[in-house]
Amino acid sequence: MILSDKREILFIKGMKIGGTSLEVLLARQLDDEAIVTPIIPTPHSPHQPRNYTYNSDTVFYNHIPAAEVRTLIGESRFTSLFKFGIVRHPYEKILSFFFMMRVRQSADYTLDDAIEECSSERTRYCDADGGLLLNTVLRYEKLSVEGPALFSRLGLSFAGFDAIREKGDYRLQYDGPAPELSSAQIIRIERKFDFDLQFYRR
Repeated sequence: MILSDKREILFIKGMKIGGTSLEVLLARQLDDEAIVTPIIPTPHSPHQPRNYTYNSDTVFYNHIPAAEVRTLIGESRFTSLFKFGIVRHPYEKILSFFFMMRVRQSADYTLDDAIEECSSERTRYCDADGGLLLNTVLRYEKLSVEGPALFSRLGLSFAGFDAIREKGDYRLQYDGPAPELSSAQIIRIERKFDFDLQFYRR
């Protein structure tokens, strides 16, 4: 998560949506007073977390939901910010989550486990009633177009994003059989990730 009162922006970081690379790029261009949360695991590129604690206690964290940020900073300040995030097509998001968990945790991890454990961005981008709290949502697959347009609008540079590529590609480290989603799994995904899918129907 990144918040800059000077730039009046709030970036809410989703899960498995290329957020770390964008977070690193964004943090480099913001003021020292901006709130920048730590990235876990630690990124390869220089990244300077700052201002995310209060009295030594962590207040803001990596994948904090927008609704929680609103509670912490107040409605007026929250409303004044331009808020954005990223979604990824759920089929690819589930596969990416599967590869990560197989490489980092267990060779017994399954696609069904990934569908169960991976969450929709609704949990981070919406209020309790399902209302979107962000001003805009970028699509992972269109970041090369939508990213530069948004950053230009915010007075920032998108140059260097492709070179960062944080956290690497777990697909390249995976040495098991190629996973394939079944028709039953696709139905489960489409039901669980209906919020995310709406951005691919526009």
